Amino acid sequence: MLRLNEDFPLLSPNFTAKQVMNDAKKRAQLTRLLQHADLGILSAKASERQLTHSDLPDDMPDEIVKQLIDKKHLKISLGHRGSEGKEYALEWEDESSGTQKFFALVGPWLDILENGYIAGLDEIESSMHPLMVQALLKLVFSDKTNSQGAQLIFTTHNPLLLDTGLIRRDQVWFADKCDEGCTYLYPLTDYKPRKKESLVRGYMAGRYGAVPFIPSGLLGEEVKLETANQGASVDGEG
Repeated sequence: MLRLNEDFPLLSPNFTAKQVMNDAKKRAQLTRLLQHADLGILSAKASERQLTHSDLPDDMPDEIVKQLIDKKHLKISLGHRGSEGKEYALEWEDESSGTQKFFALVGPWLDILENGYIAGLDEIESSMHPLMVQALLKLVFSDKTNSQGAQLIFTTHNPLLLDTGLIRRDQVWFADKCDEGCTYLYPLTDYKPRKKESLVRGYMAGRYGAVPFIPSGLLGEEVKLETANQGASVDGEG
C-alpha cells in the first residue's frame, strides 16, 4: 500500500512538479485539472536548478549550508487569471496553503488512479475546502477515471463527507478511545442508520460515538455564553 504522507513525504510538491517538467502528457492533464478546480490557475511551470551561496542567508550555520549547497532545487510557479484576460505568475512561496496542498496532491492522486494502487491518506481535508475534497473523491468513485480499480483509505475529521452520497455506509468506520486510552475501530453499520437519516446530524449529536467529550470545557470550567436577550438589552442601553 502507498501511504501518501510517507511515500510522498509531507505531500511535497516535487512529485507533481517533476510531472509538469518532464512529461508533456501529464502536464496537460494536470493543467486541465488545476483549471477546473476553481483556483484561478491557468498554467503550471517547473524548472530545476542548483542552490548557490547567494540563495542562502548569510547567517545560516555551515552544517546546513553544506547540506543544501549545490543540491538541485525545484522552482514552481503557477499562472493565475487576472483582469482583462491577463495571466500573472505567482511563485510557490506566495501561494496559499490550500493551493499548495492541492497541487502537491494531484500528481500522486492521478498516478494512483493510473496504476490502480491502494493508497492511504491521513486527514484528507487538511487545508482544502470540503467541495474540493468531494471532487477528488469523485475521481476515485468513477469507473471512467478509475478504470484500474485504485482504492483509497483515508481519515477525516470532516463530518460533511458522510452525507455526500459518494461514500457507502458500509465504507465508514469510526475511531474512538476507551478509558485506558486505546483506540478502537467500529463500523457505522453497527448502528443500522435509516436510509434517509442525516449521518452528519447524528454524528455531531454523538449518536455514533467518536466525538470529543468535554463537559467542563478545556480549562476545566464550563464557560457560559451570554444569551441573545442579554446581548440585546446591553445594546438597548446604548
